[in-house]
Amino acid sequence: MSDSADLLKLQLRREIAARKIAEHLLEQKSTELEASNHELLAQIAQVSRLSVAIDTAGEGIAMTDRNGVYTYMNTAHAQMFGFDRPQDLIGQSWACLYDNDALAHFDQEVMPQFARDGRWNGEVTGRSVDGTLVFQDLILTQLEDGGILCSTRDIGQRRIREKETADLRRRVIEADRAAALDQLVETVTHDFSNFLGAIDAAATLLEKQCNQPEPHRLLMSVFDALRQARSVLNQLLPNYAAPAEKVCDVTDLVPRLCEVMTPLLDIAQTSYCKVPEAPLFVAADPTLFARSMTNIFKNAIEAMTVSGSVLRIEVQSLSGYVPPTLPFDPAARLIYGSDIDETMARIIVHDEGEGMPQTVLDHALERFVSTKCGGRRRGIGLTSVKDLVETTGGRVAIFSAAGVGSVFVLDLPAHGVEHGRADGDEATRLAEDTVGNVLLVDDDPIALGRLEVLFQARGWGVVSFSSPGEALDFLVRVPNFVQLLVTDRSMPTMSGDQLAQRVKAVCPDLPIVLCSNALGSAISADIDATLAKPPSDGRLQAILVRLNLTR
Repeated sequence: MSDSADLLKLQLRREIAARKIAEHLLEQKSTELEASNHELLAQIAQVSRLSVAIDTAGEGIAMTDRNGVYTYMNTAHAQMFGFDRPQDLIGQSWACLYDNDALAHFDQEVMPQFARDGRWNGEVTGRSVDGTLVFQDLILTQLEDGGILCSTRDIGQRRIREKETADLRRRVIEADRAAALDQLVETVTHDFSNFLGAIDAAATLLEKQCNQPEPHRLLMSVFDALRQARSVLNQLLPNYAAPAEKVCDVTDLVPRLCEVMTPLLDIAQTSYCKVPEAPLFVAADPTLFARSMTNIFKNAIEAMTVSGSVLRIEVQSLSGYVPPTLPFDPAARLIYGSDIDETMARIIVHDEGEGMPQTVLDHALERFVSTKCGGRRRGIGLTSVKDLVETTGGRVAIFSAAGVGSVFVLDLPAHGVEHGRADGDEATRLAEDTVGNVLLVDDDPIALGRLEVLFQARGWGVVSFSSPGEALDFLVRVPNFVQLLVTDRSMPTMSGDQLAQRVKAVCPDLPIVLCSNALGSAISADIDATLAKPPSDGRLQAILVRLNLTR
């Protein structure tokens, strides 16, 4: 009986111990199950967030099974090909989005590499539901079940941008070459025209004093040779048609030009471009504007010889002229053009280069002058900037300090804004001093002196300039001072046609006479009369009578 009781107690103790172990295991399993449940819920939430992120991502994402049939696609991928919903493509083969040429490319190049590496990326061209081309940047990844994960981005806008930038680069290069050739031809023809003018004048005087048949016949041969020489020079002269002025958005053009010039930067150098959010328009020849900015950027980049230098470009919209804020105290400066009193666009280019001394800045805008290679080279330099300033009525200022850098500040009138004229008091004061004033412009002092004599003999007050830019500045200050403008045509800094166009913008009723040997090409509508060099007294009188400018 005692043995049975002991055995029963032992069995009971064992059952109690087994129950405790079972309860402990059950509690442990319950805890593990609860933890797994929390982890599963977290994973579900994570998957849900990832799913939302994928569905709303800007990039197109899709998956196919091992047969190439779509099993998943986000909205961006479907809309890239013109479909409103991803469901429209689920269950279809990815091949439905490509034409035969693209599928041949996949078969011959893409899929062999994909099968070998389990991954492929590159550019392909698909076709949307309406038949238009879809330019893709595509990444393919092999899935464990043999399917394909596809990630793609539409690069159509990028291609358009790249094409526009390439076209812009090509136009700038072609314009620079053409400008260099035109300027060279213009300079050569101008100098030879002056030589021919002197020969013509001397031969004319000899003809009046020569009564012998043989010398007279030789002089006629000289005149015939002069006419032929002038004909050849006129054929060489560039076309003086006015620039193709258009409305340009500088907030678009300047960043694109920065992209063109960025490859010139050293790998350790950086450029930053800041533009206003709102468009900012100027009226200018787009090619001339592009050449001007390219020349400024190129000069700035070539001046930065130290790694780590920074090129900063900024476009500002201003309601009127305010002095620029400079990052250093300039040791040298050059200012060309006039302050703008109305709304304007300001473009600032700041380089951390070697800087330029005043002796270099004084000639920075001159034609066929270059500071590279110790001044031994001849180039077109920044003359395009000068042309842009003159054709738009803008202003350029260059500030520099040795070892610190340079700042180019280009101010251009905003499109549609008229500019105030010069001080009326100054115009009234000068007009009271002189009556019947003529403004003469010619870079040849001999020709200028001859015109002065002709007009002074008729009682005209004479104001003379060898620089068309200075003459234009004078007219802007006192637009009512002169009653007639007589200008040469072939001048190194600004042609007579260009000067006439600018003058008519300031003084639309001012008569303009083009006095030149280069009258063979088309004459601008801004010109009221032409006078061949050397000017004769009778021809000048006839022009003055026709223009109602005689006393």
